[in-house]
Amino acid sequence: MFTAAYIRSSRLSVKQSPSASLRRAEAALALTLFVASNALGWGQEGHRVVATIAERHLTARARERVRQILGPEGSLAAVSTWADEIRPFRPDTAPWHYIDIPINASAIDPARDCPNGDCVTAVITRFVAVLHDNASSPNAKNEALKFVVHFVADLHQPLHCADNHDRGGNDVHVTFFGENANLHSSWDTLLIERIDPDPDSYAKRLDSALTNSEISTFERGTVEDWALESHSAAQKVAYGALPLGESRDLGADYFQTAAPAVDLQLQKAGIRLAFILNSQRGAAIARRE
Repeated sequence: MFTAAYIRSSRLSVKQSPSASLRRAEAALALTLFVASNALGWGQEGHRVVATIAERHLTARARERVRQILGPEGSLAAVSTWADEIRPFRPDTAPWHYIDIPINASAIDPARDCPNGDCVTAVITRFVAVLHDNASSPNAKNEALKFVVHFVADLHQPLHCADNHDRGGNDVHVTFFGENANLHSSWDTLLIERIDPDPDSYAKRLDSALTNSEISTFERGTVEDWALESHSAAQKVAYGALPLGESRDLGADYFQTAAPAVDLQLQKAGIRLAFILNSQRGAAIARRE
């Protein structure tokens, strides 16, 4: 399991070469660098936590449907980072992992925050529609499911829904319990690793703490509402709890504030992913304005 710091590389592009052999070499190098730097949304652990919680809340019918769509690829958890793994080869998908809502904004402006429909809220809606369209091909549904599993998790990482002219916190240099990092990587992996580095035990603990009332509440709203909840968490916690002054040393005080927010965002993501997959109620996500 990769545990290096993760950064959001959404704005990086893979340049095209006129030589097919050079293109292949560039692709191989891109993949090597990608894996080495772990340039992903929530780290692998976070994505597996969300997918594992969702799997625990699937109906029997939804579980069978997932099995048919994924085939030998297995579980939701097994495919939860697929959308990150293909990014070096499909750079057009990079903007799909986030929505840059200005940190001081109070609403989403599609023209400003989601140009050309290339942002996480828009693509979740599109791929949910594919999943619930009987005319979709098996391959289209397979990709749509893997994208939805990943993007619903990304939607709940606060720094994938907020920006302070700093590439979602990537340009905010910090130390996390003495380790050099940036704000984004702290939220992607370092907080989760400190809370519980085992995604299975972490998911079990978070799921066991959920009440029926909380589950019902989490299932309400639209994808845009959910993005604004993440944006609020960025305002109040990810950025809002940063130490005052010049110090950017994130230690026990920051952790005590941020850890409950991480727990809550992972719980919401898991329940909402299950909600989307369980029935035609989830299809309504694709029809909401």
